[in-house]
Amino acid sequence: MWCSVGLAGLYYPLDSLECPMNCECAPTSIACEGGIIPKLDPGFAGFEVRDANPPVKVFTTNLAENMKHVVSLHLVSVGLERLEREALAKISRLETLHITHNNIETIMATDFEGCKNLASLNLENNGIRIIENDTFRSLTTLKELSLAHNAIKVLPQTFPKGVQMLNFEDNEIEFIPDFTFHELLSLNLCDNKIHHIHPDQFDLNNLLDLCLGGPNFTVNPALISNEKFPHLEILKLSGHKKGNIYIDDRVQRNILLMVSQSLFNLTLESCTLPNMDIFNARRGNLQVFKASNVAVPFQSRMRIPARFSLSAVEIFDLSGSPGLAKLFLSTPARVSIPELKILRLSSSNITTFPQLVYSGKTPNIEQLDISHNPLHCTCYGLSWIQESVREGTFQLDNEEDTKCTTPEHLQGIPLLTATLCPLELISTTSDLIATINTPVITKVTTKEPTLLNSETAATSVSTSAAVGRTKMTTTITTNFNISSSETAGETWL
Repeated sequence: MWCSVGLAGLYYPLDSLECPMNCECAPTSIACEGGIIPKLDPGFAGFEVRDANPPVKVFTTNLAENMKHVVSLHLVSVGLERLEREALAKISRLETLHITHNNIETIMATDFEGCKNLASLNLENNGIRIIENDTFRSLTTLKELSLAHNAIKVLPQTFPKGVQMLNFEDNEIEFIPDFTFHELLSLNLCDNKIHHIHPDQFDLNNLLDLCLGGPNFTVNPALISNEKFPHLEILKLSGHKKGNIYIDDRVQRNILLMVSQSLFNLTLESCTLPNMDIFNARRGNLQVFKASNVAVPFQSRMRIPARFSLSAVEIFDLSGSPGLAKLFLSTPARVSIPELKILRLSSSNITTFPQLVYSGKTPNIEQLDISHNPLHCTCYGLSWIQESVREGTFQLDNEEDTKCTTPEHLQGIPLLTATLCPLELISTTSDLIATINTPVITKVTTKEPTLLNSETAATSVSTSAAVGRTKMTTTITTNFNISSSETAGETWL
C-alpha cells in the first residue's frame, strides 16, 4: 500500500514533522509502502492512500482515530467495501473527502453523520447501486457532491439546500426528483437512462453549467430555454454511442437566444440536426463550440445552404463529425471566423485541409488538429501545413497521430516528417521561377553619336532549369530600336 500525505494550505518545515518508518518524506508529502497506515504527525493536514495491498475493506473508527487532525482525506483504490458507523465522525475537521475506485455498493444513511464541516464529497467509480434516503441531509455545509460513474438507479430525495455542484454522470438513473436549488451552479445528468425531464421539475434560476442526455433522452424545447436558465453559461447535450438525440428547430432557436444572452460554451455530442441553423451564431457570446459525432442532412436537402457564421467562436471542434467537416471545408468562405484560435477536425474522415480554407475562413488559428484522418499527402495539398508549422504560424496538435494514408510510399508516416516535395523539385523549380522573374539588363556603351535605326541589337538570354528529371531551356529574345544621341554616353536597356 502506498500512502501520500499532503499539506492543506499550511507549510511545516520537514524537520519539524515526524516521518514514519518505511516512508519517504518530502516537505509537503509522505509516501509509505506496506499494509499498515502509519501513525501521522498532527502537522500534516492532508492524507492520501492509494492502491492498498492488502486491501482496506472497512474504514474503522481505529483508523479514524489516527486522523483526527486531517482536513483532506483521499482513499483511492484501497479495496474499501464499507464505512464503519461513526468512523468519519471522529475526523471532526474533515472538509474534503474523496473515496473513489473502490467496491462500495451501498451508502448508508449513517455513513456521513457527524461530518459537520464537510464541503466536498467525491464518491466516483465505486460501483454504488443504492443510496439510502437522508444520506446527505445532515451535510449542511456541503457544496460539491459527485456520484459519477456508478450504477445508481434511484437518487435520494433530499440534498443539502446550499449545494453548488451535483454530478450524477454515467449512472443508470431513470427518473429524477424535483430539483429546487437556488444556489446550484453546476448539474450533470449526462449518460443516464432518463427519457424525459419536465420543465417544472427544475427550479434552478442561478445555474451556470448544465449537462443533459443519454441514449433515450428527448430534448424538451421548453426546458432548454433562456426563460428556464437565464444565467446559463455552459450547456452540453449528449446522446450515446447506442443512439443520437434529436435537436429540433425549436431547440436550436432557443439555444441561439441563450447565446445572445449568457451562453458562451456549447457542446453537442452524438446528436442529429435537421439543419445548420445552430451554426449561424452571428451575434452573441459563443466562444467554445464543440459538435462531436453530430449527424446532419445532405446539403441538397437543406432549405438554406450550409454556412458557418460564428463571429465570436475561439474554439471550434468538429471531431468525429464527417458530414460537418466536409461542409466546413467545401462551402465557400463567405465569412471568416475571425476570432478562431483552435480548430479540431480529428477523426472526421477528411483527406486534406486546403490552404484556401485556412486563408479564407480561419486566418488566425493558433492550433490545428487533423489527427486520425486518412490524409492524402502531396506537395501541392498539405506541404503548406509543414511550412506553417516550421515558421511558427500555428501549432499542429497530436502530430504523432497525424499521419499520411496515401500515397502508398508515405503510408503511416507523420505528416510533419513526411517528404512531400522532393528536394530536386523544390530547388530547380525555385531557381527557374527566380530566373524568369529577374529582369535582364544589358549595358551598351557608345563612343560617339550613332544612328542605328536600320540596325537591330539582339540580346539573347538562356536559362536552364531542371523540373523533376527533365531539362527545360528557355530563350528570351528582345529587339530594341536605339535612337541617336547628341553626345557620347551610356544607354541602359
